[in-house]
Amino acid sequence: MPFATSPDGTSVYYELEGEGPAVVLQHGTGGSGQSWRDRGLVDAMSDRFQLVLVDSRGHGQSDRPTEQAAYALPKRVADLTAIMDHAGIDRAHFYGFSMGGWIGYGVLQYAPHRFYSAVIGGFGPITDPYFGFDPDELARGSVARRENAASDEYEVMRAVFRETAAFEGAEDAVRDASMPLLFFAGSEEPRYESVKAAATLNDRASFFELPGLNHGEAGQAADQYVPRLIEFFDRVMIDARATA
Repeated sequence: MPFATSPDGTSVYYELEGEGPAVVLQHGTGGSGQSWRDRGLVDAMSDRFQLVLVDSRGHGQSDRPTEQAAYALPKRVADLTAIMDHAGIDRAHFYGFSMGGWIGYGVLQYAPHRFYSAVIGGFGPITDPYFGFDPDELARGSVARRENAASDEYEVMRAVFRETAAFEGAEDAVRDASMPLLFFAGSEEPRYESVKAAATLNDRASFFELPGLNHGEAGQAADQYVPRLIEFFDRVMIDARATA
């Protein structure tokens, strides 16, 4: 099975589907690479793109450290570049939703040279990403929703939520980004205004909304957002070839 080893020794699992320009996919908290199959994104995109389905550390078949520091953005981005190196991918597009969107801000900060573009859904570049909820309460709720939670699930989710709530520098990363950016959110998303405002920070950024959808519904609505992603990635590649 395809595992890559991050610089700190963490083993991260991934799968490849399809052919074409590579797109690294990052799921939300509690998900896995399988989430993209369940939502229909793999079926909708694998005929045109090589999809990199990542089990983010702490999730799926990847290693599950319980220390908060293990989930810092530089380490999460190092996981992605280790996977790309292992798979022989020099550059890729990026798409992340929710926690995956937070990782997208890390991509802009720590590995912009490895990505053509980035799409960030359901996560704005400001502090208080969880609407003011306590990270420990969120971790308990995440574990309670799972029928087959691992014995260390609370410690892992607590570390994930606490570190995700501690991020900073995202607004500057968006302002300084030289790659094309696309943001989206459901209109009933508590982070809606933050995500929408992100697109005003950079002339190469744009935004679209999914009307009537909350955070969870927007993440599931691949039939609505995938056409916008395909159009965006295709346009980026056309522009890149024109300026090569």
